[in-house]
Amino acid sequence: MADIHIISKSKVQLPTSDFPPPGSTIELSFFDARISQFSFMQTVFLYPNATASPFSFNSFKSSLSLALLHFHPFVGDLTYLASSDDVAIVCSKDSGVIAIEAESDFDIQRLSNDITLDVEAFQQLVPIITSNDQLPMPVLSVQFTSFSGGGIAVGIASHHAVMDGRGLWQFIDCWAKTCHDGAVPSGLSPVHDRAVIAIPHKEETKKRILKFFAPNLPNLPKVNKPSSDPNPDHIQSTRFLTVHLSSVQLLKQRIVGEATVPISTPPTTFEALAAQFWIAVARAKGLTSEDITPTLLTMPMDCRALLDPPITTTYTGNCVRSIFVESNGTSLMASDGLSNTRAKIAEAISIAKKKPIGGTNMNDPAQDIMRSFKGLKVHIAGSPRFVAYEADFGWGKPHLHVRVPNLKFDGVYMNVGREEGTVQLTVVLQGGMDEFVRAFEEGFQP
Repeated sequence: MADIHIISKSKVQLPTSDFPPPGSTIELSFFDARISQFSFMQTVFLYPNATASPFSFNSFKSSLSLALLHFHPFVGDLTYLASSDDVAIVCSKDSGVIAIEAESDFDIQRLSNDITLDVEAFQQLVPIITSNDQLPMPVLSVQFTSFSGGGIAVGIASHHAVMDGRGLWQFIDCWAKTCHDGAVPSGLSPVHDRAVIAIPHKEETKKRILKFFAPNLPNLPKVNKPSSDPNPDHIQSTRFLTVHLSSVQLLKQRIVGEATVPISTPPTTFEALAAQFWIAVARAKGLTSEDITPTLLTMPMDCRALLDPPITTTYTGNCVRSIFVESNGTSLMASDGLSNTRAKIAEAISIAKKKPIGGTNMNDPAQDIMRSFKGLKVHIAGSPRFVAYEADFGWGKPHLHVRVPNLKFDGVYMNVGREEGTVQLTVVLQGGMDEFVRAFEEGFQP
């Protein structure tokens, strides 16, 4: 059986103990507090044609140290502050990011080209930051894996309470360019200070949400794991799908053609894909046009540009809220189901944009709603705008980018695909994958 062998572990520290603003202790925002109990985001890049040299790992670490100068909260620990009953990111002169060097006899060509994700293999390509559920807890850890038959994998584990997807991609972009060029790219201006989020009663809101999610600090609630039920209808599987934007255009044309009332704004790529995904999952799960049982879709919305005042796109902390949309089989399976579903999604996004702070997700946090909802739950993460395939550490662009799934519900992670003009969907379902793929692809037929 293929395996991973750890060669070394070392701590990558900042070349200086002087921490730039906002200093050595970075308070969380209420956006961060909402996901303080989440597990780590696990990201893997595969470079099957790369050749590791004796100096590759040293370059990997030295460039990481330089990049972290601009992302210093990422070297810290998520820490419970007993004096204020609060949680913050705390950095010290001893802080650092654990960097692991490993080697493997996995077949990287197979991992890079399979349409089904080998979750067990990919989980070994990402470092395990901690095995406990108690603070303090590291923010970031990385792994460099070379393969016996050639090829390199870069694995990144990052705590979601410290950064959202946009923040993580800023860091990865900086680090990859630094490793590629030997110098930090010019013009960097990441913002880490949570004070830029200016809303009334933000501290009280944060404390209330933090207490809701983690009532027994410094202990964090255990994160639910995907089902291990041996029933083949319940086993979680992951599949990669690539959708060309020309196909998305056909989907948009269907939406317009099905509409029973004039459409005021053209459907976006996200709206079209989200609607088709939801319908296909519902079909795969056996929903019919006679089924009035509610089904719930949840999706993220970046609030940076929507706050008053708006905050910069280079802000690295969490600034995302959840949007909920409810439907049923009767609506999803109707002759105008695609257009109607897209309209519901677009309306929910429009309402949330007008009131990005407040609404259901602030009073009843997203995970609680998802847990308590009894019908089919579908989750969308990522964005068709995330440029995942730009991470060139000096070995060319990756052949495959993977967000290793930790979804507890049926869902999809979206990002820009490897080929120009495509979107990559990483689909995670507990049963019904083949049925889903058939239903999803049928939606793109002219």
